[in-house]
Amino acid sequence: MKPQFINIGKEYGPVCGHRELPNGRKDAKHLQKVLARALQKAEKIRLSFKGVMVLTPSFADEAFGKLAEQFGLDPLNKLLEFKDVSEYVAQRINYAVDSRLKRREQAAKQKEIA
Repeated sequence: MKPQFINIGKEYGPVCGHRELPNGRKDAKHLQKVLARALQKAEKIRLSFKGVMVLTPSFADEAFGKLAEQFGLDPLNKLLEFKDVSEYVAQRINYAVDSRLKRREQAAKQKEIA
């Protein structure tokens, strides 16, 4: 099955900066829902960041960090393919994912103690 393709720059704009936008405009929460549905079905997605100039920490956290917290790192690595990613954008996404995975790990340890 051919992977779904999402051009982040075209669909979300060159400045990806909002967790949520009014009036149903595409935002990080929208992207997170699209990606979560695909991950639940074990479908591959190719993401192109061509044209993305800015990706804020809040956008990265909402779209990618929360996915990592929900699904773990393995499904993200297996099912998401990143293309045309600048070092800047990659750093933002990696930081969001790492932060959420640490939070997930801490929550698991808290449950073990309780």
